[in-house]
Amino acid sequence: MTGRTLFLLLALPAGVFAADVVVRIAPVPAASGCLSHATIIALDVDGGEETRVVVPDGARSATVVVKDGHPVLIRVSAPGCWSETAELTTPHEGDVILALRPVAHLQSAFEPGRVKFPASIEATAFPLPASGERAQLPASGHRLDCSYADGKWDCLGPADLPFDLRLTTPGLAPIYYWGVIARAGEVRSLEPRALHPGGSLSGWVEGPDGKPLEGARLLLAPAATASGEEGHALPREVFARTNRRGFFQLTGIADGEYRLVSRVEGFSPVLLPVVNIRDGESLTWPRAIRHLPWAALEVRLDPPVDSDGKPWTIELEERIPLAREATPPLRHAASLEGIWRAERLRADDYRAVVKDRSDAILERFDVDLSKGATTTIPLSIHRIMTRGVLRVGDAPLEAEIRFTQQSGRSVSAKTNSLGEFDAAFPRPGSWTPTIYPHGPDGARIRAKSINVPEATETPASIEITLPGGRIQGTVVDAKGSEERAAVHVMRDGRLVAQQMTDDDGKFDFIGIDEGSYAIDGEGRSGTAPGRPAHVTKGETTEVKLQLEPVHEVSAIVMTPNGAPASGAVVRVSADGGESWTLLFTDVEGRFEYSSPRRGPLQVIVMTQLYPALVAQLRQESSTPATLVLQPRGGKLRLRSRGYVGRGGTLASLNMYFLPGSPFGLYEGAAYLEPGVYTVCAEHVLDGRCRQVTINPLTEQTVDPRPTEEATP
Repeated sequence: MTGRTLFLLLALPAGVFAADVVVRIAPVPAASGCLSHATIIALDVDGGEETRVVVPDGARSATVVVKDGHPVLIRVSAPGCWSETAELTTPHEGDVILALRPVAHLQSAFEPGRVKFPASIEATAFPLPASGERAQLPASGHRLDCSYADGKWDCLGPADLPFDLRLTTPGLAPIYYWGVIARAGEVRSLEPRALHPGGSLSGWVEGPDGKPLEGARLLLAPAATASGEEGHALPREVFARTNRRGFFQLTGIADGEYRLVSRVEGFSPVLLPVVNIRDGESLTWPRAIRHLPWAALEVRLDPPVDSDGKPWTIELEERIPLAREATPPLRHAASLEGIWRAERLRADDYRAVVKDRSDAILERFDVDLSKGATTTIPLSIHRIMTRGVLRVGDAPLEAEIRFTQQSGRSVSAKTNSLGEFDAAFPRPGSWTPTIYPHGPDGARIRAKSINVPEATETPASIEITLPGGRIQGTVVDAKGSEERAAVHVMRDGRLVAQQMTDDDGKFDFIGIDEGSYAIDGEGRSGTAPGRPAHVTKGETTEVKLQLEPVHEVSAIVMTPNGAPASGAVVRVSADGGESWTLLFTDVEGRFEYSSPRRGPLQVIVMTQLYPALVAQLRQESSTPATLVLQPRGGKLRLRSRGYVGRGGTLASLNMYFLPGSPFGLYEGAAYLEPGVYTVCAEHVLDGRCRQVTINPLTEQTVDPRPTEEATP
């Protein structure tokens, strides 16, 4: 068989196609003697099957039969020699050429410490990059044959060839040796290294020219403040610096989400905003972290100053801040020539706003500085001059005004004692004014939108007229002393205005439309239930709110077998069903409710597996009440909105019913515990109500509307 190529035929399962791979051996002169006892080994990565082909004496090639489409690792086994390993993803890539070199021994040990020695190791050799190439490790290397026991290891590597060595162990951070070289027949001892538990992150840092950067400082910080579970470490900050190859390794990382920041003198910092690390995972960042030069931004404004000769101001902020805490935007005024410039900016995306001397936003723009160069932007400031007047009813109002658009632009103005103001708008269109009668920290009134026309030679006229109604009053505590509180004005269940009083408890709402309102308050000592107030055009309505102590009520919802009913829907009413508060039970089946009123609370508990539980809670109890769900019940189906009551009390069950019937009717169903119920169209007990008996495992349909209304 000398001088011939040996073909090995394999019997493959039906439906699996075979492919021939020609493996050529390229020994260095010192390894020529290994060819007399060489074997080609092909490992099927998917199936784990190994194929061996003996190379004939003197031959430098052999053919291996592999499964088509399966990734294969191919190497040469020869006594006294070391072979490269080739990874073949498809057999149609061409011949495989493997270098063969004399073997050298490498040995070392792991430093003893608190970490137990691993059960196994895996060693991989990576050829050094050629001069001028990037210093990153290739995507794949060459597996070394190793023996390992009790923290000591011995591996066979290529002789007289410098390479990088990586040792990997299950659940621990990899260990690296750089630029290792050993002579043929030599036993090279490497310094012992420590083992690091937890997750690890490694990678490469380079400059704008692609060359490695030594001494870069890497900071891995938690993306958000987190609380660790029992037995798990809390995320913490981890530091590292790059070596002369630009390589860094961060170890001992707890499970979590992190931000990675790289800094190096003379270059712009780099931020990787989201890095997910899992416990015991060794992650290598797939691309080199490239530092770019500092960026600069120059904005040329036209006109260079405003109509009063004052310079514009620009605020510049990072779209994604470098630090976890938001950093204040860079802000300063442009020159009188209309030039605004910022130096030493991080190469990234930014958002800028242009403001006038009154701090009104005239322009917004985004700018990409990610290439690390100087960017110049010409920007025209449009100004539509207006003159206006602000009135409450027929009387002028002295106040501050802030006009806003959905685009985020804003314009500020201040009226005089006659209600007159001047304002310059950057764009025509609809603007919404917000009125601050007592300054920006006081009450505010949202007025109807105004329309700003296109610019003309003369200022446009604007008139803002607020309704003439007014609500004034005082908030006092249970003893009658004034107290600082938040006051709300409601109309038909909708919030119309709100205001925080001063320490004297006084509030003053102006610009209120004629109509009926409810006024409530909330302070340190309690809450003030809604008080009715009718506002007449041009008149002032006086209201006094008295805070009542808040009463805490809690209960635990249990299933029939005594387990907590977590996630149950709970509706609570303190006013006999007039209004309801939505709550949910926690993992212990518990819910809490703060009520400003004494007296019984109406409670409805709904789950998917049990009938609805209707109950009353007393506020006098200091311990949580226990509510037990019933195992069986009947199904009540309502057509149209209705109220279901028991024991003389009605409760709205509308929230459990979903629209589902034709003709626009309101239809749905709820499970109720057995008993007699009253079903009404309104929340009053009158002749239109019907008595319904709910029996276990039965279903009834009721339309609570009067007969003439119930017919579609």
